[in-house]
Amino acid sequence: MRRSIRALALGTGVAGAALGLAARTAAPAPAGPAVTVASLEGAPVPGTLAKIGPDGVRLEGRDAALPLERIREIAFAARAFPVEAAGTGPRLRVALRGGETIRGVFAGGSTDWLEVEAPDVPRVRLPFDSVLRIEAESARKGPCDDPAQTFLPRPGNDVAYTKNADAFTGTWIAASPAGVVLESAGKSTTVAWADLVVLHVDEPPLPRPDRLVAEVETLLGTRLLASEVTGDAERLAVKTRSGLELSLPVASVLAVRWSGGAFVYASDLDLKSTFTSWHDDGLVSADFYERFFGMAVDRTRLGCPLRVAGTTYRHGIAVNARSRVEVPLAKGYVRFECRLGVDDSTLAADEDKRGDLTARVLVDGREAWSSQGSVKSGEAARVVGPVDVAGASTVVLEVDFGAGLHVNDRADWVDPILVRAGAPPPSK
Repeated sequence: MRRSIRALALGTGVAGAALGLAARTAAPAPAGPAVTVASLEGAPVPGTLAKIGPDGVRLEGRDAALPLERIREIAFAARAFPVEAAGTGPRLRVALRGGETIRGVFAGGSTDWLEVEAPDVPRVRLPFDSVLRIEAESARKGPCDDPAQTFLPRPGNDVAYTKNADAFTGTWIAASPAGVVLESAGKSTTVAWADLVVLHVDEPPLPRPDRLVAEVETLLGTRLLASEVTGDAERLAVKTRSGLELSLPVASVLAVRWSGGAFVYASDLDLKSTFTSWHDDGLVSADFYERFFGMAVDRTRLGCPLRVAGTTYRHGIAVNARSRVEVPLAKGYVRFECRLGVDDSTLAADEDKRGDLTARVLVDGREAWSSQGSVKSGEAARVVGPVDVAGASTVVLEVDFGAGLHVNDRADWVDPILVRAGAPPPSK
């Protein structure tokens, strides 16, 4: 983000020195950003960010750092970001192998890399082998549209889908102002940016992180999954899992979230889900039901953010009744907690057709929590737990029909946290 610098010419001698001292006295160092830090235990802590380092997060006026392994989120105070033109090229959303999502404008390309820039993210060069998917923002029908769930990858090939539903397979060999170029059987095809819906690149995602990681989210929607974040009240240095090294102005950051230290989100584990239709007549395959009504992670099945009673949640598991989600524990955790509610997408329905469901949590087959009756659309998310899972192999999250049977029974298990066995205790 550009800053204007004004030069001030000062006189010489005593008068000039006095004027310089007065100018310095009248211009104190700018205060750091206002933040709220949510940790694993206790109430959120408001304050002014001073520093993020390996020892933790430091707030102005506090002697001790808040340890990273127990922090859930640093939320920066709500503010508007000045959206400046970053270029006139096509607007893209690029998903990387390490879990990062970068939103910006096409800024350059070659036979090896793609460059993207945005007002809130420095211009970044992305090697082809770091990319999983490129989506054209112009092809999205709305903020909840997720074309990657409709137009699927094809193992063994890169594949580009166009707005008229054509699919071009081959090997992605170039990115240029004209579009993406694929080669197949010695013939190259250019899919124009204006026609592109999504390009799937046949690269495997990196393995799930097994240690502390941070997600840095910017005000305009870029998300960087980082192996390391350090910085102060002005800038953050971010090293991502896909090998990017970026310096971000704090003014562009919406939130920084950690996991993988003392706790993990159940939604980040390898879950097993089963959906059972209310009117299953045996004529529709189980795979079909799972694709359209099965579990979705960190978003709804329609691609929208998880939202319950007006509150949006970054992490969670969205399901339709009747559902069963099995969470593997491998005896590695001691506590499970989350919240449960009916997704706000049901509020668009007529009042008598909104969500109404029941739910329970099983630990190694034993009921450990129950909703004790119906959970209804529009109600605040209910607190689930804390549930003791020490020594347990599995947690099962079940959602069943309520009084309204199957109509709009869309449940969100949000902020599903598992505390690790042997995690260090909270600092005093």
